Amino acid sequence: MNQSPIRHSEIDGRLDLRVLPLTMCLYMVIFGIATTWICSWLFPVQIGKLWGFVGLVMLFISYYSTKGCFRVFAEAKTNTNTTKPTLVIVDAGPYQFSRNPMYLCYVVGYAGLALLANSIPMLALTPIFIVWITRWIIIPEESYLTHHFGEDYLRYKSSKRRWL
Repeated sequence: MNQSPIRHSEIDGRLDLRVLPLTMCLYMVIFGIATTWICSWLFPVQIGKLWGFVGLVMLFISYYSTKGCFRVFAEAKTNTNTTKPTLVIVDAGPYQFSRNPMYLCYVVGYAGLALLANSIPMLALTPIFIVWITRWIIIPEESYLTHHFGEDYLRYKSSKRRWL
């Protein structure tokens, strides 16, 4: 039986994800480190130390951009915690340009960490991270928000791109 990752809690109106976004990030970092360790035995190839600086800059950009996303949510008086109900559709700050800037920050941070760690295997896993976030987090969130906000969310969704 094919189970959908989309689950809503009808009792309190919140999204019920199988994997929380930051937990998924942690899984990807662990998976990336393990893959790097295994591949280093088979293919001892490195990116180069200069790319580590680029990775560090990407991590800083990711961190401060994520903080900005949290601030926009706080100003809108809604929850960033996916285990709590969404109270409003946020259309300010980076959400003017993308429906998922916070997840974009997570992907940029992951890629930056891969560069900083000098890890080609971890960097190569970045597209898989994007697919997993889309499948297990974004699609369920979109379904939840459509169910919760109806036409208002559908208008927002049609006016903004999923990623960039």
